[in-house]
Amino acid sequence: MTILKDIRKTTTIELPSYDGATVEIYDGMLTKDMKEMLAIENDFDRGMFMLTKVIKSWSFVDENEKSLPVNVDTLGLLTTKDFNLIMNKVGNVVGELEAKKEQS
Repeated sequence: MTILKDIRKTTTIELPSYDGATVEIYDGMLTKDMKEMLAIENDFDRGMFMLTKVIKSWSFVDENEKSLPVNVDTLGLLTTKDFNLIMNKVGNVVGELEAKKEQS
């Protein structure tokens, strides 16, 4: 028997606009999140939703050193440079995995 669990892998990236900021991202989404994402009509909101599902953790904290949650509000505080970097990295990671699957 095989245990069904989240087997996604992660990678960590550094954000250029914030000194020492890192983001740990999954290599893809889970099926359960796809239906909800596909129901979102505009691309920007769909991208924001996707990031809330593929960012496992990040190093951002508030003024009291409490970790900030990854949500639409906190993602909205990122610079567009960092937002685009994360979006591109997520796309690259997913693309690399799909290419590896096709080769095997």
